[in-house]
Amino acid sequence: MNEEPATPPPQRDAPAADGPAPVRAERPAFARAYPSTPAVDALLALFERGDYASLRKGARTLMETGEPDERRAAALLLKRTEADPFAKLVLLLTLALLAWVTFHWETHDGKRNLVPDQPAHGAPSP
Repeated sequence: MNEEPATPPPQRDAPAADGPAPVRAERPAFARAYPSTPAVDALLALFERGDYASLRKGARTLMETGEPDERRAAALLLKRTEADPFAKLVLLLTLALLAWVTFHWETHDGKRNLVPDQPAHGAPSP
């Protein structure tokens, strides 16, 4: 039996700390329909790296100067970096509940526990 040495699986290149991320052979599932242009590929690399500030800046620029397909892809990538509307609603409701609990505490019970006991009105002082 003559066995050939097994070839190691291909490894992905790690992104350089200060350079652009390497271009991957496959795209994320949501981006497979996007046009394959250098500008869109650069935005996808920023998205995968998590550099959303640079992605937003590049997407806005591409939306002004790019082709229609590139503009659509940039707008969709920009939308993916926005906060979820439901999360915004939950945050707003949580802050409203906190404000109500604070107001209720201060108007009903809060001051009684913070002020030392006072003698009743008309009672002799010690």
